[in-house]
Amino acid sequence: MLDELASARSKGIDPDNELVLARYQRRRKGENLAMMAAMEGFKRLFESDKLPLRLLRNDGMALFNGAGPLKKQLIRQAMGLT
Repeated sequence: MLDELASARSKGIDPDNELVLARYQRRRKGENLAMMAAMEGFKRLFESDKLPLRLLRNDGMALFNGAGPLKKQLIRQAMGLT
């Protein structure tokens, strides 16, 4: 996605150009929707105080925290770097 901005820059077009930003936004839309769905899932997961869900949530977060490459990939995706 960042290649859209880099391409505009190499052509001497300002990155804040309306057409450049519209193309960038279209290319990011799917990833943004996926991230929004994931965040909604986290919200629902963490708003529950039911014991089985809390245990599952805590175990899952501990596993995820220990999965360095997966965690880094998700962070890069959230930042739009993939």
